[in-house]
Amino acid sequence: MAGYFGSSLKGEAGIDWDDQKQREQWLTQIVGDARRLLSLAEKVKQEHGEQAEAIEADAALLRRLIAQDVEKKSAGGCQVKEGTEKDRIISVHDPEMRHGRKSASKKFNGHKAAVAVDIESQLITGVEVLPGNAGDQEKALELVEQSERVMQAEVQETVGDCAYGGGSTRRAFAEQNRRLTAKVPAINNGECFPRRSLPSI
Repeated sequence: MAGYFGSSLKGEAGIDWDDQKQREQWLTQIVGDARRLLSLAEKVKQEHGEQAEAIEADAALLRRLIAQDVEKKSAGGCQVKEGTEKDRIISVHDPEMRHGRKSASKKFNGHKAAVAVDIESQLITGVEVLPGNAGDQEKALELVEQSERVMQAEVQETVGDCAYGGGSTRRAFAEQNRRLTAKVPAINNGECFPRRSLPSI
């Protein structure tokens, strides 16, 4: 267990990283240690009820990390899953961090800030923090409601870019009788017509 308290778990592994078999043996050992730790956590929860909630939160995080990144091999042992799981946790220190994209080629890890601004005064009237992989339109209504509380005035119209122009966002605003002005997002289907524009037969 001493290897878990160094500055780098991988740096202290002492294996040939070009050897897949050694990598998978090392991963299998770590997963085994993690599962033993989870079993120990269950026992400790029973003995220390006052700390049960905190222990369960940490155990749940560990279980999720294993489930999102590791899978069992049919021949025994473990291997890293191919691909990236949706909504993957990328930091144990900040479990709400996510992989995000500013564009098709530019990525980032962390959070997004959603900001509402009064058009005339340019004053910031609302701020929300979103996961890095969230759509820009998420919490749009919350921003409107926050702006009304801050400004103590009714928002007559919400203006946003095409990220706010999707059907679900328009529907949410319409259901609350709120006016939303945003460009309809483009729907691409390669060199073919977008599916939504095809006539039904």
